Amino acid sequence: MIDETLEKWDRLLIEVAELGNFVELSRVADEQSVWWLADEDEESLVIEWNEGIQRLMLSTEIGVVPERNMVDALKQALYYNLVWQQTGGARMALLPEDDSLRLMIDLPGEHLESIRVATVANNLLQAARDWRSGWDKAPDPNDTSSTADDSPGDEPMPPSDFIRV
Repeated sequence: MIDETLEKWDRLLIEVAELGNFVELSRVADEQSVWWLADEDEESLVIEWNEGIQRLMLSTEIGVVPERNMVDALKQALYYNLVWQQTGGARMALLPEDDSLRLMIDLPGEHLESIRVATVANNLLQAARDWRSGWDKAPDPNDTSSTADDSPGDEPMPPSDFIRV
């Protein structure tokens, strides 16, 4: 039964790779129900099937949070988790080994279509790119050359600025 389920996911993810213009798909050797998917920009996703709860988890690394704005970035990530309804259920986690953030979303496995998975996968990768871009544009809090009028304030990013996956 498990082999049939994995074959079903293999077929679906091949369609996802084609529909989403991904250039590489492989099953992770050590894990039977984990796949790796990459696009032409070498952005990648990990896709995991959980048989027990019948959910498909898609996740991507946003990156190591820059030390100069660690507190602000983590506040934004927690706020992002809070507004899960506006983000389509996407959420973030901090990986303890290197302080990198992962963006993830899980989808119900029942009646899941390849076009939906491809759309969510592409949106997830774009959201990760946008988070990294925001880090690059964020002012350095240790930079004393900026004035109080230049600082963005401590307000959380409004949900309208989030990308819904």
